[in-house]
Amino acid sequence: MQITSQNDDNSTLKCKNLIVVLGMHRSGTSVLTNILSKAGFFVGDKEDLIQPNKYNKDGFFERWSVLKLNEQILEQCGGFCFEPPDEDKINSVNIDSSIREILSVYNGHNHAIIKDPRLCLTFPVWKSSLGPNIKIIRISRNPEAVASSMVKRNKFSTETALQLNQIYNERADKYSEGYPLFKMQYEDLFSKERQKILDKLADFLKINISLETIANNIIDPAQYHHKPASSNMSKKNIDPIYNNATQLLKQGKNDEAFEILEKALNPFTDHALAHNDLGVLYFQKGLSEKAITHIKHALSLEPDNPIFIRNLKDLSASIIKSEIQNSAVTTQNSEALSLITQNSRLKTQNSKFSSLPSSLNTKSWWDYPRFKNSTVKVLLISLRHLLLSEINGSLQRMGHECRIFLIEGEELDKDTVEKMFMNAIREFKPDFVLTINHLGFDREGVVTDLMTRGRIPFASWYVDSPQLIIEHYANNKSPYLSLFLWDLDYIDIVKKLGFENAHYLPLGVDETLFKPIPLADNPLKHLSTDISFVGNSMQIKVNSILNRFNISGPLLKNFNEVASAFEYAEHLIVRDLLKDKFPELYHHFLTLQEPAAFGYEAGVIWAATGSYRLNLVKKLAPYNPLIIGDPGWKDILGDDFRLHKELNYYQDLTNFYNVSKITFNATSRQMKTGINQRVFDMPACRGVVLTDWTKQLENLMEPGKELLAYKHADEIHELVEQTLNDNLFYSSICRHGHNRVLNEHTYCHRLKQLIQVMVDSFKQF
Repeated sequence: MQITSQNDDNSTLKCKNLIVVLGMHRSGTSVLTNILSKAGFFVGDKEDLIQPNKYNKDGFFERWSVLKLNEQILEQCGGFCFEPPDEDKINSVNIDSSIREILSVYNGHNHAIIKDPRLCLTFPVWKSSLGPNIKIIRISRNPEAVASSMVKRNKFSTETALQLNQIYNERADKYSEGYPLFKMQYEDLFSKERQKILDKLADFLKINISLETIANNIIDPAQYHHKPASSNMSKKNIDPIYNNATQLLKQGKNDEAFEILEKALNPFTDHALAHNDLGVLYFQKGLSEKAITHIKHALSLEPDNPIFIRNLKDLSASIIKSEIQNSAVTTQNSEALSLITQNSRLKTQNSKFSSLPSSLNTKSWWDYPRFKNSTVKVLLISLRHLLLSEINGSLQRMGHECRIFLIEGEELDKDTVEKMFMNAIREFKPDFVLTINHLGFDREGVVTDLMTRGRIPFASWYVDSPQLIIEHYANNKSPYLSLFLWDLDYIDIVKKLGFENAHYLPLGVDETLFKPIPLADNPLKHLSTDISFVGNSMQIKVNSILNRFNISGPLLKNFNEVASAFEYAEHLIVRDLLKDKFPELYHHFLTLQEPAAFGYEAGVIWAATGSYRLNLVKKLAPYNPLIIGDPGWKDILGDDFRLHKELNYYQDLTNFYNVSKITFNATSRQMKTGINQRVFDMPACRGVVLTDWTKQLENLMEPGKELLAYKHADEIHELVEQTLNDNLFYSSICRHGHNRVLNEHTYCHRLKQLIQVMVDSFKQF
């Protein structure tokens, strides 16, 4: 697999001391990088860093751009981070220009650090761009501890987690050879030898800073989860200490008992009762986060202990309750909630507990006025950067206020989800909440329930097939939810699923990004071409998703037949096609568990789209088109077409559209009568788009005047000939298309529609 790229001899990395951290997921790479960032090592611009979550509350110190490129590399090789591709496939990838662009932010920094566990797999691709002067820190962790953490977080089997850990570490060790290398263990950060080890690390890095002082300020012993049994203080050793603490509690000496337990459990030991009791004592002192940490640890040691289960549940509920009521829980003089402690071993005859009133005579924090001004405040929530810049920029240009709440894509527990959303909403007080494709909302409906209880309107704009997403979100129905769909055909589909408040809102264009650029100022003028196609072949994506979900048997054997049928079928939903046309396969499909069933459907849509695009692109052969896309095009087109690597949508595509006289478009099979972004982006650059004629196209653009549209593949030749040979016709299409898009189809126009719907629907609330 070879992705061509231009060499740039002037792109040498200019960073005096660049450190690469190599380590498996859950092996301490984040806490180590945190220490070094506090020591002055540059980790990246704030807006490019992955946000903290419950697994890494202090942060990941990882750049989104690094993670995304690594995921792209792994996907192109037919795998992903938890299904590592063969080394040979990874070694064949060449994307130096993209890597150098990512590394350029480190230029000018004396000390910088790059970290992403996926680098253990993709390092060979980065190697040439990193150069020979980097240093590597190899951090690893007891395999059983890594496996235990991944079993809990990722729901892996222990065997799978151990195999992954072995692959990551074997490759990281192999790739570290020949570089200045510092090896350490995660366990070192919690050992008595920590200062000595961190002093050695400082010497290795040639910095005159006490890393131990930094570590002491940021490392909480509670972070030391999933320890192998051999490394823990034995229960026998701590029993006398625990019994002493219990006696002090009976005497009412809670503070003394607290000090004894806190010291005994630092570093963490596996004494479940001690953790439970210390957790309740932390709660009495108003330290709710530490309380939850210790009670959760107790529960991890004795998962079936009813006392621990009740304590954790009631503690979490009480914290959330106090957040909602905007009232702090007072726990002075050894008083705490009776719900938390009524079954706890800390409930002694000398302890007095009082319960929190079920309601307070105070105004709830969510009772703030909404839609009272001519401008609105929008809280934009997502798990990734899909359309965030377009929406945020458009809202600001319109005079509205927008705040982005980006959540890193890990699974979060119910209590963490509620707390995060309440804090964001209470601080910003939005008129409504907006998300794309329901990203940022949980499948169980926790956030939806919170919005509904608070009477906070929220909207979800679907720009991909809602059926593949929204059935996961069956519990997200609410009278305060409005759905906006980029494809009119899905309105009835989502209404049948119970989402009544659904509206049509097609895609648009960011006119500040896609615009005419003079040829002399265009960095991609060397790619000038009469006609081009920009898009994914879908070859790699299809193979990857079939492998990921282990699709086999009749579903795999007949996969191509189903995809071929779906390509031109009237059905928008794959399972509906199976039920109508392939009843035997439908029976096998029903045996798939989620998300494998949705993975299979996505695979069929992608395969149908790939076939549809391939057959149409071949019609362009007489015009020597330039195909911009993934390496899969090489496999199916061979050497008969000019091929170029994928271009970055935000950084490169507007430049390319300005040097392509005609941009060809073949709409994805997930939107058979809808309109994709290219139909708006290309005219915004004052260029001509040649697209397939869809039912919804006629309502938004005028074919033959503002763009070109073919109803059948046989019409492509005539339309291309007319455009290339008639300059007046070409100029007229460019002018009218550009005017129509700027006057009616920018994201400002779309958001104006969306806001009006939200105002009309919820102003009375």
